[in-house]
Amino acid sequence: MKRLLIGLLATVALPAVAQTSPASTAITTGVGANENLAAMGRLGSFSMAVPFDNRYIGMKGTPYTVPRWLPGTIYMRRGIQASDLPLKYDSFGQRLLALRPSKDSIMVDLNQIDKFVLRETVPSSDGKPVVQTERLYQRLENPPAAIRDSFVEVLYARDNGKYALYKLPRKIFIKSQPDQGYNSGRDYNEIMDVSELYLKLPSGTLAKLAKPGNKQLEAVLPKEEAERLKALKLNIKSEDDLRKVVAQLDTK
Repeated sequence: MKRLLIGLLATVALPAVAQTSPASTAITTGVGANENLAAMGRLGSFSMAVPFDNRYIGMKGTPYTVPRWLPGTIYMRRGIQASDLPLKYDSFGQRLLALRPSKDSIMVDLNQIDKFVLRETVPSSDGKPVVQTERLYQRLENPPAAIRDSFVEVLYARDNGKYALYKLPRKIFIKSQPDQGYNSGRDYNEIMDVSELYLKLPSGTLAKLAKPGNKQLEAVLPKEEAERLKALKLNIKSEDDLRKVVAQLDTK
């Protein structure tokens, strides 16, 4: 009798065991997979499927000329100098930020500044120990009205030189399109670098360069200088190439 009772209990328990067996592991693709995901989304807040809107994924780019604190020096218009300050230049908002010892940042009034220098330590191209470069920012003499109050980075200049090369650090803001369809359009905000290059000519005027390049430089040079540039057979592909060529034109 005891054995019979155990057998009956085991028989009754069998359906429960069958109900807890693993679900089918068959792989579905295409329409079937999409229907399964849709069903998961209808199961409620405890479902494994959570609605996700990927039409905005964040911000790209930076408003800063260099996106980290760099040691620098500020030269005030009244002759006051502030050295060894961690600085950041926000060229999008036209703001110069300084980091105080208390680790909070302050905005320095650009109207009171004559020029400022950022010092950056970078690896050298030949594999030797790191070298320090200086980025000098100042206002231009007799600039076009559109950039009268802007600070430019001095890429090349020397006392009494015929030529000088400047870069106006500019940024523009491009907004995402939140009402766009999935997988189309722009799904992020972006601060894009659209910096401009300016060449000071022997006449003292400023010429804007669309980009570094032989044709762009030849187009703004006096005719004789343009011919001399062609004779040199130099290849300008980058900002650094342009700086070196301008220096070569200035010293001959």
